[in-house]
Amino acid sequence: MARLTLCSDDYGLNTGINEAILTLVSAGRLNAVSCMVVGPAFDANPLIKAVSCAPLPVQIGLHLTMTEYIPLAAMPCLTRDGCFPSVGSLLAKSHLRRINRAEIRLELERQFNAFERAFSRPPDFVDGHQHIHIFPGIREDVIALIAARMGHYEPNPCWVRCCDAPTADLIAMRDPRAVLLATMSRQQRPHRLRAGLRSNERFYGVNTFDRRQSFRRLMQGWLGLVAKRPSSALIMCHPGLGIPSAGDTIAARRADEFSYLQGAQFTEDLVAFGLALDECPQSSQA
Repeated sequence: MARLTLCSDDYGLNTGINEAILTLVSAGRLNAVSCMVVGPAFDANPLIKAVSCAPLPVQIGLHLTMTEYIPLAAMPCLTRDGCFPSVGSLLAKSHLRRINRAEIRLELERQFNAFERAFSRPPDFVDGHQHIHIFPGIREDVIALIAARMGHYEPNPCWVRCCDAPTADLIAMRDPRAVLLATMSRQQRPHRLRAGLRSNERFYGVNTFDRRQSFRRLMQGWLGLVAKRPSSALIMCHPGLGIPSAGDTIAARRADEFSYLQGAQFTEDLVAFGLALDECPQSSQA
């Protein structure tokens, strides 16, 4: 049977997102949560409490952030008016090698430290808001940071989100953004392997957040692809209560995801595809 990790991103961005995630964790509908420590509503304590009482194990990860929001300390080379750039701007700068890597390394360290202070332990996994952890010039330092910070553990318990999928699945998804993410993940893979870090083997969940698309139909497509292969797969999701907040352009779509994930249709779909959330949501991939 395929092993499925369903990970909600963006915990800490606003209270509506936090409440939706806590509800799903308590109901056993998530087995991973990724935390945005720069988020204005980040508070580890409710999540710690919810995870401790959850009906299945839930891993807690660090959602590294370098776009749209405010860094933990001044980054004059990257930010404008104190805010991170848009994802498009950062993606272009990273590919052109026009980023200050020393400045970014310091912010990566700060966010890692903030997570450890909040949870009194390192993250179970690391990924990136808008996938910045696989951008050129950033992905190398993300791997180096995890290896340096966690290198005294054997094996290293912290895994890294892979955004790749089999070529046949990428064709089936018909989304050029999924292909771009897969390409950048494949470029990061040698760095991760040299560091001995694990990852999920397959990744799904890329979408346009267009409310005209049925989220259930999208999820059924991803679940069908997950069920085809007996390896570790991760589906990212973005539930919320739909409460508008500054910078959250997908707030309304978050409510659609939350409604589906907390309802009977989600469990019906898992059964239909012969899937269940993995009780040990991590990969053994080297």
